[in-house]
Amino acid sequence: MRRIALFAAGMLLAAAGVQGSYAADSIPANTWVRVADCPGDAEGREVPPGRASTWTYCPPLKAFLRYGGYTPRFSNAMDQFDPATGKWKRLAAEDENYPTNRPGGGCLWAVQYDDKRQLVWLGAGVANGFAGSQGIWSYDPKTGKFDAGSTNLAPGVVRMCFDPGNGLFVAQPWPKSNGMGEGSTMIFTVEDRKWQAVRTAPSPQPLWGGHLFPMTYDAGLSRVVAIAGEKGPTNEVWTFDGAARQWEQLPTSNGPSFRMRSVIAADPDNKVIMLHGVHPGGYT
Repeated sequence: MRRIALFAAGMLLAAAGVQGSYAADSIPANTWVRVADCPGDAEGREVPPGRASTWTYCPPLKAFLRYGGYTPRFSNAMDQFDPATGKWKRLAAEDENYPTNRPGGGCLWAVQYDDKRQLVWLGAGVANGFAGSQGIWSYDPKTGKFDAGSTNLAPGVVRMCFDPGNGLFVAQPWPKSNGMGEGSTMIFTVEDRKWQAVRTAPSPQPLWGGHLFPMTYDAGLSRVVAIAGEKGPTNEVWTFDGAARQWEQLPTSNGPSFRMRSVIAADPDNKVIMLHGVHPGGYT
């Protein structure tokens, strides 16, 4: 039995049919329930806090961590949600001076727990040039401290995914932004803290613009999985082998309709990828 958590419209929702917190054993299967409201904005701004923020579950804390978003400026706050108590705790305050000794502000950051290194990794997402350090950072849940793996992003990188099995971030830049043309992938290895440009043709980059398509790590496949986002046919699914440094297109059919601002998550136990995104017509 498993749980799916979703942040939507200022609420934290949980899909039932699972054991554990939220009194989930009393909720009918395949049913959404409202677990808690997300923290309000002390400054009363018009955009709900945490819009386009990113979440991960952190086992040492037995809690969810939420980073970034825009409210309407790019956020650099980190919040913790305890599913046992339904309560929030602010771990890193909103600071629109964007200090350089912590991750910068932005949305769609790659945020993922790394069991091997016992760290949460954060890779910069969408932002501007005035939102602090847009590089690669780690967060130690034991000490509550951030550490900069790199304070820079490779040219053209907007959205990325962490591969804990190989200890690297994977990103495809805007075509030709790194001087290599189409069919290139940028890789950041956490051990040596360096960016590397790798020739990876074929790849999804030429089809989708190489920047905003959603990615997730599938532990069952031991690969990063990418599904078309802003551009291209959504029945195309690609995986990236971090050890071989190679993309592979998977045979698929009956894909969903085109949608924007997509996010995906892997369920390795049930061997499925969940897709959520806003269709141009307004539905998900």
